Amino acid sequence: MTDLAVIRLLLVVDHFLVRQELAAFLDIQEGLKVVGQTDNGAEALELLSKLKPDVVVIDLKLPGMDGVATGQAILRQSASTRVVLLTNLEDEERYVEALRTKAFVCLPKYGGRDLLKAIRSDADYDLVGDRKGM
Repeated sequence: MTDLAVIRLLLVVDHFLVRQELAAFLDIQEGLKVVGQTDNGAEALELLSKLKPDVVVIDLKLPGMDGVATGQAILRQSASTRVVLLTNLEDEERYVEALRTKAFVCLPKYGGRDLLKAIRSDADYDLVGDRKGM
């Protein structure tokens, strides 16, 4: 696979071990490369302009600016960047708000196959990560 076909990823997850495990999982997938990692939204916005990722994977719950606000700011800064929001559904109200924006793909935090589909696809996903209309 050539470098042109590689999907560049930025991970924004506040829990260090979860972020490291996610990075390790994604880096071994063909066609994916984690180009940056951070634990907060403010740094994600700085890294966005430096690293130019294709997809930003964001945890819903972040210190300071949460995942929804971070995703919205990312899309204002770079409309072509895909935002995948991960959640464990504890904060259902913010999750539903994210879905209403129709700008994010929203997935359960521990859905590996669904995460890969969301990263590689332009399709919409519903609350549990299944493709809509299938």
